[in-house]
Amino acid sequence: MNILVLGASSSIGKSITKSFANKNKLFLLSTNIDKLNELKNELLSFGSQGVNLFEFDLGTPINVDEIIEENIDKSFETLFLNQRPNLSQIILHLIH
Repeated sequence: MNILVLGASSSIGKSITKSFANKNKLFLLSTNIDKLNELKNELLSFGSQGVNLFEFDLGTPINVDEIIEENIDKSFETLFLNQRPNLSQIILHLIH
């Protein structure tokens, strides 16, 4: 299963990520790429089929289309949107 987690590097997002690591392909987004890199090795030891990391800050103006089209070319069975409430643009792009 392909699983995308926003806010994956700490707290609830990190716990969710660990609980779904076994036999799933993870797409993890966070503002802290260093913490994501530390987490990646741990997740691979849990049996993840792959861990893809993206530095991503929803507070900074970004081109959502570009991030999704260039980096996340998968369909997602599960989304964990553990971030700020204004996620409608991202959600709309991911479900198309």
